[in-house]
Amino acid sequence: MTNPGLKLSHFDLDVWKRMAREDTKGWWVRQLTLNGNWGDPMMHPDLVEMLEF
Repeated sequence: MTNPGLKLSHFDLDVWKRMAREDTKGWWVRQLTLNGNWGDPMMHPDLVEMLEF
């Protein structure tokens, strides 16, 4: 069930790349958890590209 007042959209791929490249510079990320708090991450059309990036 979705809220009719909310626009459904996917996380922006360019924002993801910026976060991976710049916002986490110097971090060592050992694990990434996709938990679905805001939708189903497995339904993102660019999921494979995001994880390979």
